[in-house]
Amino acid sequence: MKSKHLAALAAAIAAISSSGVLAQGQPQIAAVPTLLTLSAEASANAEPDVADIGAGVVTQATEASAALSANAEKMTRVVAALRKAGVAERDIQ
Repeated sequence: MKSKHLAALAAAIAAISSSGVLAQGQPQIAAVPTLLTLSAEASANAEPDVADIGAGVVTQATEASAALSANAEKMTRVVAALRKAGVAERDIQ
């Protein structure tokens, strides 16, 4: 596919340079309008190697310290579940 794109690009450059558009010196005005049509298509496939996931917990309590303590306990369980699922320690922040 890459060679098709290069061939199309080379053909477009040849057409432009033969029409005098790239000629040096005085600009030349073509008697017949020049039409250049260029199209390209590409695709790339790869397995993802990074996932950015944010997680949080919400706890309501009558005392802020109780909510903070409960949040810490719940977040500890979330991190433990990530470890158990096989997420590397270096990938957990």
